Formats: sequence, structure tokens, C-alpha cells
Amino acid sequence: MERWLQRVQNAKNEVDEIDFLLAFFQSCHHFPEWLELTGQVSKEDLRDYMSRHPELGICRDLANASKHWALKYKGDQEYEVALSREYAPRNRFGHRLLVIADKRNYEAWELANWCLEAWKRFIDDKKPKVDSSFEELVERIPNQ
Repeated sequence: MERWLQRVQNAKNEVDEIDFLLAFFQSCHHFPEWLELTGQVSKEDLRDYMSRHPELGICRDLANASKHWALKYKGDQEYEVALSREYAPRNRFGHRLLVIADKRNYEAWELANWCLEAWKRFIDDKKPKVDSSFEELVERIPNQ
């Protein structure tokens, strides 16, 4: 996730900035699945944690909205989520990216950092071993 945020920060143009930001939210949204596959964190602990962090719900909604044509399941929220640009001539690309959710505007960069920090706190609290190799994780995925 941190690498995606680094890519947002180092984007050379506004298209890359948006693409990298959405990739961050998709990666962040799928992080709990990765944690669960380590076998060291329960699905219940993850659900409980996410329910107490509204920024992770907004992250989920952005990830799903940017990945799917139409959402079949909207979750518990009673709001739509959208990504918008606001004119900001002093910013790098002449705008700032906003996430509109729950009748509020969130600066996208700040929201992404809040999500990242939320998962860092979870890791610090639960202390799961997260240095498994990709190959080890793939081996744990049941064949369908």
C-alpha cells in the first residue's frame, strides 16, 4: 500500500495520479483478505476493526466503485461515494482530489493516509507475522 501512495506522490501527470490513487484504495480494501490468509487474524477481528473505522468503509466503496461497472451490494452506508477534482492552482496539477462521501468532502490524499495508518495500528495491535512470501500465501489459497 505504501508503494501505491508513493506512486501517487510521484505521479508525472494527473491521469497517473488518479490511477495510482484508485489502485491504492483497491489494494487497501483487499489488505484484510491478505491478512486473513496469513492464518493469524480472524475474519471476525477484521470485520470488527473495519466497522469501527469509517475511513475503511469509504475506502471499500471507492475500491468497488472504481473496479466494478455497477455495485450489487452497497454495504451499510446510506451514501454514494464519488471522486472529484477541485480547482487549486497552487497544487501540483492545478487541482486537488476530493472524495465525496456521507455528505462530506475528504481530501483524497488525507483519506488514503488515514486508511494506511488505520491498518498500521491494526498490525501494531495484533502483531501478525506479515512477512510471508507471495508463494507461501498462494499455497494457502484453496483451489476452486
